[in-house]
Amino acid sequence: MRRIVSAAFALLLLTAAARAEPPPPPGLAALARDGGFVERFLAAALDGPPYYNPLLATVNPGRLARIADGRRLNYFAWRGFPDDEPASIARIRALTGLGPAPEVSEPGYDDAAFMAVETRDMLAARPVRGPGIAAPFFTASAPETVPGAVCGVFVQSGNVLRPRELSDMTVHVLATAPPAAQQRCLARAALRALGLAGIGEYADGVLPAAADPVTLLTPEEEGFLWLLYRLPVGADRETLRAGAVDILDRL
Repeated sequence: MRRIVSAAFALLLLTAAARAEPPPPPGLAALARDGGFVERFLAAALDGPPYYNPLLATVNPGRLARIADGRRLNYFAWRGFPDDEPASIARIRALTGLGPAPEVSEPGYDDAAFMAVETRDMLAARPVRGPGIAAPFFTASAPETVPGAVCGVFVQSGNVLRPRELSDMTVHVLATAPPAAQQRCLARAALRALGLAGIGEYADGVLPAAADPVTLLTPEEEGFLWLLYRLPVGADRETLRAGAVDILDRL
């Protein structure tokens, strides 16, 4: 069985190479030698609060959820947050292979995954709507569960038949938090939005010592995200474990 899985992932890697997929982040091979790396990756990819389908029904996070291959990521800050794309989002694009934000006039605009960011005077699991664009926001957990929470993220799929192909994300950032904490928390919320369920729905803005001072992501976070986007949507824990080991063994 292991030979079959290895052969399948070898084919996947050859196909990825043909598409010039993103290279692994520097140092991933060294991180992967840590005996707990794969299990921590599985926890980040599969454990945690649910995602939602377009009808706001919960989707069990026990199988891999992420944006589908070949899609573009439309990052959009609409109220109280800088409009320029932060370095964390640019780095996330480089790790995942998600394309740049399309122009409104482009034919593929409606097919892009959408990440909207908004500052809020307070965080809540079910905040009041508006003002301005009133995107959905409904989370399974509450900000009170995370000491010093600075941001939260709501994530849903756009197709009830493909509930683990994520397509819409709304991030709420606490307006009174320091700018540096806001940016770090946005980076963490983006990881959750792109499929790392174990990151949770709310996060603080504390910058770990290992984090890059520009992208605000840690080497392990980068490694988890890169690996997540090399594995198939909907895969269960054992499939992911075998696939992750096979990919990491090839680094």
